Amino acid sequence: MPVQPVHLLRALLREASYLPDATARTYFRRYIVHRYKAYQPTQNATAALHVHAVDKYRHRSFKRRQTAIINERTRPLLRRGLKSLNFLRRANQGEIPCLQKVLFFAYGRMGRRKYALLENILKPDRIMDGGAIAASNEAGPAPLQKLYCSNKRYLQYFDAPKAATKTHHTIKISSRYSRLRAVLRTQHEKAISMNRGLKSSALKTPINNSWERPMPIKRACNNVRRWYAETMTRMLPPLPTEEWDNIYAMMVGDRKIGLVKRRGRGTALNADPVTEDELFASTVEKGIALDKPSKADKPAGIQRPHAITTRFMQRMYTKLLMLCCKLEWDDDQKRWKAIWGEAMKTIKPSLYNTPTDEMLFAGVDATGRIPRAPKKHALAKSLHVQPRNSEGEYMRFPFFAEQLPEDNPIRKELDEWKRKRAAAAARAKKQKAELGNITTTKMASSNATVRHASREDVPTILALIQELALYEKASDKVDSTEEILTRTLAHHDPSTSTFSEGFARTLLLTDPDGTVAGMALYFYNYSTWTGVPGIYLEDLFVKENYRKKGYGKRLLKELAGEVLKVGGKRLEWSCLTWNEPSLQFYQSEAVGAQTKDAWVGLRVEGDALGKLARS
Repeated sequence: MPVQPVHLLRALLREASYLPDATARTYFRRYIVHRYKAYQPTQNATAALHVHAVDKYRHRSFKRRQTAIINERTRPLLRRGLKSLNFLRRANQGEIPCLQKVLFFAYGRMGRRKYALLENILKPDRIMDGGAIAASNEAGPAPLQKLYCSNKRYLQYFDAPKAATKTHHTIKISSRYSRLRAVLRTQHEKAISMNRGLKSSALKTPINNSWERPMPIKRACNNVRRWYAETMTRMLPPLPTEEWDNIYAMMVGDRKIGLVKRRGRGTALNADPVTEDELFASTVEKGIALDKPSKADKPAGIQRPHAITTRFMQRMYTKLLMLCCKLEWDDDQKRWKAIWGEAMKTIKPSLYNTPTDEMLFAGVDATGRIPRAPKKHALAKSLHVQPRNSEGEYMRFPFFAEQLPEDNPIRKELDEWKRKRAAAAARAKKQKAELGNITTTKMASSNATVRHASREDVPTILALIQELALYEKASDKVDSTEEILTRTLAHHDPSTSTFSEGFARTLLLTDPDGTVAGMALYFYNYSTWTGVPGIYLEDLFVKENYRKKGYGKRLLKELAGEVLKVGGKRLEWSCLTWNEPSLQFYQSEAVGAQTKDAWVGLRVEGDALGKLARS
């Protein structure tokens, strides 16, 4: 028995009302109703107002058909309606391809709404790039329409051709359509597409044809039309700002997703009472019946139906938002800015804890990968180029030039050329050696591990302090002992990731061979001008055998991270005036420290401190 159109309409509207997205529910309900009204005979319309409204629809697919066309197309359209019903049911069951396609239709990534959004962006802008206000009564053909002597609509979106090379012209989008130009440029730069990406954000067309004659106007016009049609097909139009923000809010969890619970089956009124035995028998028969779908009917793997939950919809919105953009006006740069969605890469703090064993990540960078040494061809190419003459051409000499007398002009040029080549080879060798040293230093510092000192590290800290005092020629001034350091330092507990009470903390750097190679002892201070805390570095020391490996820079880098953790703005320390190597290192571009010329360091200690306290 053929399906009745009214039954199919009710089933389609019912499935559309179960879609897990509010925008999709509204879009598909309107689409279904409008398509049905287009094939509803005029005499069956419920009101005269609806009759005239359908006849005035702009889209041809929604206009009312004639009775003969309706009768001819009813049967194939019912088959298409059944397929659409099956498609909506699969989307509501959680099949990812179907649900993703539903969202693409609803948010204008494909289908009719995409071209409705394109119509909006293909209108001239009131504010162009640079903040210029477009003239409201601008008349006359566009530059390309005037050049090609044609009034085709697609020609109005382009500027006049400009020579890019000797053989090709570049035709860019007109400044009157700066929004369109911004979307095309960013989509091409980010390589965002549904299927095939945009080839370019501007048309590049040859100046001459294959016979090196000027390009015929008809063919030039067709090249523009072909590029325009292909670009508009692959372009993803921007969404309204409110709609884009709504998707983003649902993706990050700031707004509730409008999931709809499926309604239960209706119960018969005044039904006959069912005994317990009859209920048990019906339950058993229903359980052993063979009309349930098998595993062959339910695909497994990545294409299996998914339970539609909030987290699942957030992942679907993430995929959708990566294909959507919104347009905002940038007051600083005076131009339109297209903002595209990005995948969420952050980890919730509630699901992530700092690892207690830092040795697990030894030898890897911040991305978790082992750093590689630069390739050999990373050296400057100019060092490998042989000397040239004043015209920029390679210098060539006859084979007998070396046999000529030394005062011969050709022999003099040859000797000068050899001298320049030897100098270039020496520079290349020197730069290669420096690059090797830098690579070794970076590899060594990245393979070393840095951790906070615990109570068991007190003897190691004391030994490093004594070595530092020996380096500064003040070994007789060290009064610290293991007991004093144990009592006054704050020690890290790896099991709880907390610190004991103390006045200073210590960072220890361990070489890949297992030796503690350096330390940074610091404490927190406060700045009344910035209103935020900072860190004062009391001691920074690296053992002599482990210097020139970037370990000092690594310790300063970790300290800078500690400053940022507490919201600080300053990392301060002092250096002896005679310690020239350290001063040069601190003031280099690698560290970027600056000396305080207007400040003088002052200190009160010993008897003077007691006298000051009693005064």
